[in-house]
Amino acid sequence: MPNWRGAERGKFGVQNREHCIDGRRESDSLSCMITVETTETGMQVTIPKDEVPPARVNSFVDWLRLEAAARRSGLTELEADRLAEEIKADWWSKNKDRFLKPGAQ
Repeated sequence: MPNWRGAERGKFGVQNREHCIDGRRESDSLSCMITVETTETGMQVTIPKDEVPPARVNSFVDWLRLEAAARRSGLTELEADRLAEEIKADWWSKNKDRFLKPGAQ
């Protein structure tokens, strides 16, 4: 099984490994749609252009960036939930008139 959390450590240091998303080696006779290569400092994901629409890839990358920012923030889950509720409440107080009929609240 591929080591998704970082490079695999071998007898002589870090080994670059390239795997298909289903665990097969890229060099296997069957080609892969998506490959993941782990290195000492990160991962590289290769997705054929004709397999996944760019908008879907962009959405996934946006999610990854959000995950990274959340991890760096140092907020606990409870603090993040409270902040999210505060932001939503503030947004609603500023925008509710756009969605509610006059006089209804």
